[in-house]
Amino acid sequence: LPASGGPWRSAVCRALAAARGASGGTAGPVHLDVAFRDPLVPELTDREPPDGRLITDEPLSGRPAGAPWVEVVGPSRAVALGISFVERTLVVIGDLPSESVARAAAAWALGRGHPVVAEPFGPSVVRAGALPHGPLLLTASRWVSEHLPERVVVIGRPTLSRAVAAVLRASGVVVEVVADGQWADPAHVASRVHPFAALEADAVQPEPDSVGPGAGAGVSAQSTSAWAEAWQAAGALVAEAVAAQGLPESGGLAVAAAVASAIPEGAVLVVGSSNTVRDLDLGVAGAVAGHVVANRGLAGIDGLVSTAVGVALTSPSPAYALLGDLTFLHDSGGLLIGPGEPRPDLSIIVANDDGGGIFTTLEPGEPARADTFERIFGTPTGTDLGALCLAHGVGHTRADSLGALSALVAQAPKGLRVIEISVDRGAHRRAHEELRTLAASVLED
Repeated sequence: LPASGGPWRSAVCRALAAARGASGGTAGPVHLDVAFRDPLVPELTDREPPDGRLITDEPLSGRPAGAPWVEVVGPSRAVALGISFVERTLVVIGDLPSESVARAAAAWALGRGHPVVAEPFGPSVVRAGALPHGPLLLTASRWVSEHLPERVVVIGRPTLSRAVAAVLRASGVVVEVVADGQWADPAHVASRVHPFAALEADAVQPEPDSVGPGAGAGVSAQSTSAWAEAWQAAGALVAEAVAAQGLPESGGLAVAAAVASAIPEGAVLVVGSSNTVRDLDLGVAGAVAGHVVANRGLAGIDGLVSTAVGVALTSPSPAYALLGDLTFLHDSGGLLIGPGEPRPDLSIIVANDDGGGIFTTLEPGEPARADTFERIFGTPTGTDLGALCLAHGVGHTRADSLGALSALVAQAPKGLRVIEISVDRGAHRRAHEELRTLAASVLED
């Protein structure tokens, strides 16, 4: 444990309070995760083993004068006071509980002229008003360090990017979180936590579909600072460079971009965990679909086919899903629909790289670990997806090119069908590295 153990002590105390029902809930068991430090792989060089000490001999210290680690502002006070204005503020929008909260978040940030980095979840209005390729821009660590915000306001729960986590932990950056619930700051970086009601207290409200970069019709945004303009210009430069270079056609990034460009306007897209959602996050400049749904939770792959079926059965908009092959196989039972049950109009696009492609982009996928990667992390299955679909009475089509994929996606879903496209798993790591290198180089020129 670190010598400064305040965050650990806070987590344990809150878990104990919840277990005893001290926070107003019902007393009962709690679950407390203690994460390993990254990278989650052994060292490649021979080193002496650690001495096994878990706790230092130094005393655990809290905040000066006993101040709390997180100040929670109640809803009534938030409505009265709102969120203070800090000119050099970067807004990060993650997974949110409802469309109304997402729209309020976009309106609040853009009404104040703050640059926004948004994950691809929720209604299109959020990403439409955010920095193009914002998550990719954050990977340009040198440029970001030279243009650090004084404050980052995190709205909702960001779940995808290590670059976001790095900004939240940058020295001198104050972090405020806007979220409801008792566990709003799991990373222990926030100095202040606001409820979602605070967004309504001082947001400049736009027309429902007019939110865009720099605010659109109906938005009376505060004047944009030179610092914010630098972020907007950087986002535009990165987007132009990515568009000019293009994406490798054999990789998941190009598949994600093709789906986003071909999907009908206003459609709903259910996106799987692992590589597909990260390909959308990095490879698509703006809005992905009319609405993007994901089972973020603990970022697992459980039940995604069933989730997509449920969304399609209840959505008035055309419904699609973009899944990796392991995510699809993990819930292939979701294709089974009994006689007399309603059948969805749903197109499921499976980016098939025959295994755990996400691990190629992480430490286990380093070239030096290639001799152990395939069996432990690659986990190829060789499953014939066409035969699997046939066994369930579900239509299956294989797209042999991005153009064919785009044409199939552009067709309105009618019944349940699976569109499969092969992806080169070995290209993931190189494609992501090239994209990050491009973003860094264009901003350093």
